[in-house]
Amino acid sequence: VKAEQEALQAKNEKLRRVTQAEAAAAEKKLSAEAEAYQIETASKVRADAIRREAEALTNNPELIQLRTIERWDGTLPKFMGTGAMPFLSFDSLVKEGEKKK
Repeated sequence: VKAEQEALQAKNEKLRRVTQAEAAAAEKKLSAEAEAYQIETASKVRADAIRREAEALTNNPELIQLRTIERWDGTLPKFMGTGAMPFLSFDSLVKEGEKKK
């Protein structure tokens, strides 16, 4: 009788471990699927935003100029122009020379 009880106990313990392992595997699978769905959704949203921005820029070239103006920090370029007499700014060189004195 005691041997039968121990055998039944061992069988139940084995079944419990298998059930726990299956539950853990199912949980990991569900978590991985949720993460994959989140990544896929975020990628689709980003791709759609890029597509809409490209459309907007194609249909409204002034937006590029507006974005450039919005990002401008107020500093003039160091080099400008492609003509015979380009504009060169030596302000930074003068300031560096003054700092060294």
